[in-house]
Amino acid sequence: MFALGTAYFQKTSYQQSIDYIQSGLKLKPNLPGALFDLGNAYLMLKQNREAIASYEKAYAQDKEYWPAINNVALVKYEQGAVDDAIRLWRTSVAIDPKAAEPKLAAAVALYNKGDREQGLVLGEAAIRLDSRYSDLKFLKDNLWGEKLLAATQKFLSVPRIQATIAQAQSAPSAQPQRPEQ
Repeated sequence: MFALGTAYFQKTSYQQSIDYIQSGLKLKPNLPGALFDLGNAYLMLKQNREAIASYEKAYAQDKEYWPAINNVALVKYEQGAVDDAIRLWRTSVAIDPKAAEPKLAAAVALYNKGDREQGLVLGEAAIRLDSRYSDLKFLKDNLWGEKLLAATQKFLSVPRIQATIAQAQSAPSAQPQRPEQ
C-alpha cells in the first residue's frame, strides 16, 4: 500500500496516493515515513491542516524525524507565520545540525526579515553542506512553496551567496540524500 502511495505521488495523483497510504496506515499505523508521505500528498493538494496534522503525528512517533517539523515550517511560512516557521526550522537544525534544508530555509526567512548577517552565515553553512539546495527546481521538488521560493531566489542572487555556491559546486564532496525523498 505504501509503495503504491509513493508511486501515485510520483505520478502527481495525490488523492490516489492519500488513499493508498491511508489504507496502509490502517494495517500499520504510526509509521513516521508513511505519515510524512501522507502529509506531503495533502500538502500538494493544498490541504494544509491535514498536512500539518500528519507531519505532527510523524514527529510524535519519532522525535528525531526532523523532515516532518521542517515541512510544518514550509506550510507555516506560506501562511505568513514566518516566526513560527523560523522556530520550527531551528528545531529541525537542532535535531540534525547537518540538515541543509532547514538551515537554508531559516537563512532565507531571517534574511528576508532583515537579519541579513545571520541569514547569510546560516545560508553559507547550508550551501556548504549540500549545494543542491542552491537550485530552485530542487527546492520546488522538495515542496518549497511559492513565497519561500521567491524569497530564496532573491537570497541566492546575493553576491556573497553566489560566491559560496560557486565554491561549494567546485568542491569535490558527496551530497547527502534527504531522508524522505
